[in-house]
Amino acid sequence: MSRILVLLNAGKEDPTRVRSALGFASVASSLPDVEKVALIFFGDAVELLTDPDYVETAQKFIARGILTLACQAHAEQKQIKDELSAGPVTLKYVGEDIVRLVNEGYQVITF
Repeated sequence: MSRILVLLNAGKEDPTRVRSALGFASVASSLPDVEKVALIFFGDAVELLTDPDYVETAQKFIARGILTLACQAHAEQKQIKDELSAGPVTLKYVGEDIVRLVNEGYQVITF
């Protein structure tokens, strides 16, 4: 059984990579030989969570049991921390989470 961490760095400037990441996370989470999937909005991807469509997508991932996080450091840099704090995605400094997930056997796939 595999564990996959999708680390989404691309933002609205690269919609193809964003769609690829979200589509891959969705498909991977439905495969019988994938034990767990995690999704982290990182870098420019954090700004996506100011768009209601992406918030809805994130809510669906959360409802399916996919660990979904957003990087607080990037939200602070982009001055959207307060806006994202009210949303469904857990906003936190994710460096330790990334290391923990890797130590737990997650394979990191970046988009």
